[in-house]
Amino acid sequence: LDELVIARDALAVIVHPANPVGKLSLKQVQDIFSGSVRSWSALGGPEQPIDLVIREAGSGTAGAFDELVMKGKAITITALRQGSNGAIRQVVAENPNAIGYISLGIVDNTVKALAINNVAPSVAHVEAGTYTFVRPFLFVWRKGHTFSPLAKQYIDYVMSAEGQQELQNLGLVKGPASP
Repeated sequence: LDELVIARDALAVIVHPANPVGKLSLKQVQDIFSGSVRSWSALGGPEQPIDLVIREAGSGTAGAFDELVMKGKAITITALRQGSNGAIRQVVAENPNAIGYISLGIVDNTVKALAINNVAPSVAHVEAGTYTFVRPFLFVWRKGHTFSPLAKQYIDYVMSAEGQQELQNLGLVKGPASP
């Protein structure tokens, strides 16, 4: 297959805005989601249990988190599974002890995104390559395929400034320049 990166989606680890924890190391994130760290006090927070909120199995966000963040380490079975990034954001926004992960594009003032390895999740850091918990959004096609004029026009639109702005309006980070 051939592929074209049309946009990128950064994963943000989020907590309630009142949580005093503002940054974690990758190892700490892995320890939290694997269940080996169960109290915020182990991370400089209050003596409260950590309530994990994750996406359901089969979700693209869950797959990206497993690959980019957990790197083969299993997530604890005690985590609360939710059917959408928006549902995770809502649970975390309502629970001061919760932690979850969502797409950067839907982070709002109801939650706080944590810096990982001292790098905050932001469009600027994604574009600079310093925030690495990023998954590509792709168009894929059979190698050697010849596109119809309409398909070529659509691809050109998606990669144009206007198309890229539409993707950014949806919370994605623009793709690299087209080849």
